[in-house]
Amino acid sequence: MNTTRKTACVLLCALLLSLFSGCARQEETAEDFVLSAAVCGPLETLDPAMQTDAGAESLLAALFEGLLRMRDDGTGRAVAVAGIAKEYIEEKNYDDTVTYTFTLRSAARWSDGTRVKAADFVYAWQRLADPATDSPNAELLNMVVGYDEVRESGDVTALGVKAKGESTFIVTLREPCAYFLSSV
Repeated sequence: MNTTRKTACVLLCALLLSLFSGCARQEETAEDFVLSAAVCGPLETLDPAMQTDAGAESLLAALFEGLLRMRDDGTGRAVAVAGIAKEYIEEKNYDDTVTYTFTLRSAARWSDGTRVKAADFVYAWQRLADPATDSPNAELLNMVVGYDEVRESGDVTALGVKAKGESTFIVTLREPCAYFLSSV
């Protein structure tokens, strides 16, 4: 009987150890991340500046976060809320232009762990407007001051975007644009 108890106790301990060892938290790696998305067909590219495939918006929204994102306000209407930018200020200027100052979240990171900086947005917006990029989506920035000059001359520094330090991104629009905040 004593041998039976010892054997039962050893088996019970082994069973408990095997159960608890499965409960240990495993470190996630890049290979552990899986994104499932319904896309209508093969995509030409995942570059947002070059993407024109129908239905790719949902995949790009899952892969990239903008300055703001759209959320349901509880009544079924979509409203712009913090994304990479934790806040923004809208300033109407004397010359009828509108300046938006976005303050980026300090915790915002690229997939490799490096911090997202305001200069990254300046680069991306200038690249989108640059005629040398030949982006089919360049027209999305037509409301930004200097857009027409960039398209004519190729001088991307004419675009009304700038970084002030690492976490402040400033955009100046030619005039108020009702859909700007929901598009950024």
